[in-house]
Amino acid sequence: MKNQKIIQKYYKTTFHKGKNAFARITDFIAFRTIGFIILYIWFMPTLKNPVLRVLLPLISMSVLSIAFRLFKSIRFERFCKAEKERLRTKILCERFILLNPQELFDKVSQYIKSFPDRFPGNPKLFLLQKSAPVSADDVLKFYQEALNDGLDFFVLFHTSQISDEATEFVKKHEENCKALFICAKELALYLSYTVSDSEIDNLIIEDVTKLKEKKKKSLSDIFKEDSIKKYFTVSFLLFVASFFAGYPLYYRLASILASFFGLISLYFSKNKQST
Repeated sequence: MKNQKIIQKYYKTTFHKGKNAFARITDFIAFRTIGFIILYIWFMPTLKNPVLRVLLPLISMSVLSIAFRLFKSIRFERFCKAEKERLRTKILCERFILLNPQELFDKVSQYIKSFPDRFPGNPKLFLLQKSAPVSADDVLKFYQEALNDGLDFFVLFHTSQISDEATEFVKKHEENCKALFICAKELALYLSYTVSDSEIDNLIIEDVTKLKEKKKKSLSDIFKEDSIKKYFTVSFLLFVASFFAGYPLYYRLASILASFFGLISLYFSKNKQST
């Protein structure tokens, strides 16, 4: 049950480009309030009855909200399918990245032989097992080797996305030597490799857990043990400076804030020692 909530939260947060529940609620209230005000101003010249002036924009805004909600739910459903497919491809790519190069070479060679029309003759095969996007420099390295061997084309199996620079490089030089790409997804379909929904869910939970730990670490870095003296020193200096500055209130508020951070650092330090 807890894992399902984590997974649902992941999809919602990713769909809303990282916005948390509070930010989404704030947007919900703000957009509908602005919409109501616009509709109220729109209907105000034509309606003399004060009740209708409020009621009609309210009904109109409610209808628009329902329509928007329906449209958004359709978009969210499509997004979930696309995101699940992206994660499925990511898992497949990771499998091929970790696979023994010789074993992978044999599998890709078998795939090439199954499609003689697409890969005529006995083309030279290169493997690129990496998680970062395929760059123009990656393609250039294989391109030069193929030209040195006097080849008209070569085959490159890759486990990551092809960058725009790499695509542009291939198009620019395809007259001299053509590059034929095979992606991890193609090979997975050919080999009937599948990724279960539970594997995707586990990946989501793993990513969310790592993100939480990273946030926790970044917060603890702010309130590190060696920062206690620094915060209290800054607080003291600001407090002293407030007696000589033109706006003492601002200095004293900053002094209180620095002391507050110092106390939080002290609290984290005591907790760490007790554990």
